[in-house]
Amino acid sequence: MSKIDKFFLKYVLYSLPAVISLIIWGSLGDPAQLSLSTGKTRFLWDTLGWIFMIWVLLSFYLSLKNIFSKNFRNEFLKKLARVKERDEREVQISGNAAKFSFFSTTAILLLFLFMSTFTMSIGRRESSDLKEEKRGYITLGMKFRPIETKKSQGKDLIINYQDFPMTKTGIILFLILWQMGSYHYLALREL
Repeated sequence: MSKIDKFFLKYVLYSLPAVISLIIWGSLGDPAQLSLSTGKTRFLWDTLGWIFMIWVLLSFYLSLKNIFSKNFRNEFLKKLARVKERDEREVQISGNAAKFSFFSTTAILLLFLFMSTFTMSIGRRESSDLKEEKRGYITLGMKFRPIETKKSQGKDLIINYQDFPMTKTGIILFLILWQMGSYHYLALREL
């Protein structure tokens, strides 16, 4: 791993608290108002913004390098997982942890796929549609559409679940943390 790559890796790692602070601050406040602020607040907001932009660019660079460079990938993953494969036993533990991480992440992805295609609606019928004292309805189903379309819901709808409750960013962050955490958990358990 070159000195530049090590520097980039350290920047991405050590600037992560600033990036998280910016994300929390931006989600609690109004980013448009923060951009128009003055003084120390504006300086801190802009500084965190520059740190975040550099962090995104370097993360993208490291991701591409991780895909295309086998030597970098091996060194990067050893540093990320904090695993030293000094003997055959540690290589086997590392392999078992990687296999567990792969299969558990695949299981979670299948669960997310099911949850994103599952639909449920609970609502009240209008008074003109009442038949045999049935005042409400429950609808369960599956949707699998490659293109998202929006429909207007009726005013008597009580519950309408048609989408996965997490955002795309939340899902990606959860999967990254799950994969790293499951790998570390099994590696530490086997050591």
